[in-house]
Amino acid sequence: MSHKVLIYTVSFGSPVPGYVDLSTKINSAYAGIHGYDFKNFVLPESFDRNPAWGRVWFLKEHISDYDYMFYIDGDAFFVNQAMTLNQLIVYMDDSPVCGLFARDQTLSNKIFHADRANAGVFLFSRKNDG
Repeated sequence: MSHKVLIYTVSFGSPVPGYVDLSTKINSAYAGIHGYDFKNFVLPESFDRNPAWGRVWFLKEHISDYDYMFYIDGDAFFVNQAMTLNQLIVYMDDSPVCGLFARDQTLSNKIFHADRANAGVFLFSRKNDG
């Protein structure tokens, strides 16, 4: 089964020059390899919430155009270009789950928590009424 998928990121603030550009190129190439759409949204000046909420706002604005939307932070990128999102989507089709969050990492400095969601990478599907 073919799914219409959007991989997206949201730009805001003053990123380290070149860093977001590089991850955007990697993620856009990944999307192209697998037939997914890719967009780098820019928050409008009128956005009146913390910029991190932009990822949710763009999800709400565009989910009706896609079967699945995959958000990835500007400082994250696809390491394994061969692994498809469809492998996760197949799991989601057989589940009542409508969203998946990456598990946070456990690092030696214990800043992250493996038992909590990492909102920097998530996949959502729109409700299937059929």
